[in-house]
Amino acid sequence: MTGARRPRGAPRQSATRPPNPRLGRSNAEQTQQTRETLLRVAERLFATRGIHDVMVKDVNEAAGQKNKSAIHYHFGGKGDLLIAIFAFRFEQTEAAANEALDRLLEQTPAPSPHAVIEAVWRAIIPFVESPKDWYWARLAAANMFYVNVAYEPFVHAMAMRWVKRVIALLVQACPGLPEPLVTMRVRNFLFFLTALNGEWARRLHVARPRLSAHEFRAIFADAVASTTAMLTAPAQESAPGEQAPRPPTPRRDRA
Repeated sequence: MTGARRPRGAPRQSATRPPNPRLGRSNAEQTQQTRETLLRVAERLFATRGIHDVMVKDVNEAAGQKNKSAIHYHFGGKGDLLIAIFAFRFEQTEAAANEALDRLLEQTPAPSPHAVIEAVWRAIIPFVESPKDWYWARLAAANMFYVNVAYEPFVHAMAMRWVKRVIALLVQACPGLPEPLVTMRVRNFLFFLTALNGEWARRLHVARPRLSAHEFRAIFADAVASTTAMLTAPAQESAPGEQAPRPPTPRRDRA
């Protein structure tokens, strides 16, 4: 016996099965993996060959992408790809540095400036030492001041939470230093950190002879000590935010 007929004009019952949430997650994970693969391959090519010598098609081919529009689909143009690399790595360094500060503050609520700098810098060092992540250190050193109409990496770096926490901890540890001065010095610290990380990555993975583990530990310890000395040096007569004295006006002799 057949069932009742569908009244004329009534919608048909869908014969499709309800969406499988597991399949949705699998597709999302696959998309994320594709994006990360493209980011890592582009990072490696940009770091070793230079941004201007790498074409979008080079990244697609090196990543094994059959779709020639993969970069454009996931990111946009080459400039957008570079911005995505910075965002990807900034998210990782943000997490690592904040976790290091959390552990430090669990040990002592008022850590020394040396302890603060060592904690955050040591948290970032794995990106220098890793055989697959050191390209980021080289790329950042060469392009931290890359300027796009809508994106400046160094501005975003200064806005990260771990950087603001470092500034606050240094102000707490050095009550004689005004916050604008500490902020300026932390900017200098980021210049120093970025440049040294890039050079250390070269000496660990590219240069001959390679930097030994013992040499690297000594160099890192000295960098932390010298950076701490710069950050905690006494303020000069005119700190940032204060008006510096005007130089004397040259006296003109009468003819």
